[in-house]
Amino acid sequence: EEMASTTRLNAEHAKEAERLSDEARNHAQTGTEAMGRMSTAISNIRDSSEETAKIIKTIDEIAFQTNLLAL
Repeated sequence: EEMASTTRLNAEHAKEAERLSDEARNHAQTGTEAMGRMSTAISNIRDSSEETAKIIKTIDEIAFQTNLLAL
């Protein structure tokens, strides 16, 4: 009787450990996916920033040439 009770308790603990392990794995997978999306977003922001810098440089060059012509 006591051995059967202990065995049942161990089985319940094993099932709970498996459930918690699955939950942790799912959270880790979700975190990995979120990190991938964030990495893509950061890359897109960097690309946009580089394009913006090019546009600003062109505007600055045009402004400089306009100032020279105004002299």
